[in-house]
Amino acid sequence: GSPRAHQAVSIGDLNPDTFREIVGEFEAQAASLHLPDDGARQLRADMATVKVQIDLPTPDHYTIRERLQSARAILEHATGGEAATGLLDLLRNLHF
Repeated sequence: GSPRAHQAVSIGDLNPDTFREIVGEFEAQAASLHLPDDGARQLRADMATVKVQIDLPTPDHYTIRERLQSARAILEHATGGEAATGLLDLLRNLHF
């Protein structure tokens, strides 16, 4: 709370390699996810945001966490499909 105070934050297992794995899986499976148009657009936007963030010198972990939570919610409400299940499994293994 003071002007020169320093804070350190640890965000569990959120690391760039995990982000890259999730984005890579999404890019590999995107065409076969079978989502409604609005869900597909939002999921693409979420993954694009994560991809931009992981390429930054200091990624915003809060933004990444929010976008991955959004992606998980979209996939949890999806009608199914093997590709959606595989990506959802990756997202469920993250501890936000």
